[in-house]
Amino acid sequence: MARACREVGGPKMANMLGSGLTPLQAPEALRALGFSVAAYPLVLLTASCKAMQDSLEGLAKGSEGPEQLSFELLQDLVGFTEYYREMDRYGLQ
Repeated sequence: MARACREVGGPKMANMLGSGLTPLQAPEALRALGFSVAAYPLVLLTASCKAMQDSLEGLAKGSEGPEQLSFELLQDLVGFTEYYREMDRYGLQ
């Protein structure tokens, strides 16, 4: 990977796939090799799929499953806090 960065011109992107042939490396390590962009496309996808599986297993057993975000934090993360603030700002209900 370092050789490719040294010998090929222009910006380089490392596409890090968990369980792939190339071991995952931290952004700092990739930067040191000469990469300017690092993508980790499956990290969030696989983590969210695991969380959904765990939650579904919990629901099947009659519970909510693993720890979840509070409703207030969820609203903030998806933008409702700002949305409501703007509604108040413009006098909308």
